[in-house]
Amino acid sequence: MKTQIALVLVSGLAFAAPVSGLASDGRRVEIAEPGGAAAGVGAAQEREGLGDIPFEDRVASFINEFYLSSDRRTDEDLERLYSARVDYFGKGRWSRVRVIGDKRSYYARWQRRSYALLRDTLRVDRRPGPDKIFDVAFEYTFDVGSTSKVSRGRGRALLTMDLGQEGGRITREAGEVIERW
Repeated sequence: MKTQIALVLVSGLAFAAPVSGLASDGRRVEIAEPGGAAAGVGAAQEREGLGDIPFEDRVASFINEFYLSSDRRTDEDLERLYSARVDYFGKGRWSRVRVIGDKRSYYARWQRRSYALLRDTLRVDRRPGPDKIFDVAFEYTFDVGSTSKVSRGRGRALLTMDLGQEGGRITREAGEVIERW
């Protein structure tokens, strides 16, 4: 049986329109779809100095600064990220409310959390067709702990994001621990 490490996304992730948030060090991080045709995308990128930053680099920044952040996220943060129904770790289609409950349990179980993206493993693939659906896969290291237990190793995360939904929504989240230390 494979152990799961649930990761948490925060802030909107709509590549079709620029999304910004503050990183843990106070820097602004913004992501926009490459070649985005939405009004204001170019202006927003210019304002934040992102015009020359490759799309994959923006995704990597978002993964590092938000998805793999050790900060605890509010229910409101999570509500903005997940679709009404989510294919959740191969356990079927869960409601957003159920996903949020699971994230809260994860925070309670692992009070200390640290993650790091293994940059050369990041893949961002847009699915063919008119919809703005992206598959994002990457590996990361983790070091999580509670008052009685510690877990360290390397994991793999798989996300599907529908960026056509308001604010961008995660429609699938999966992953596995691939190595323990």
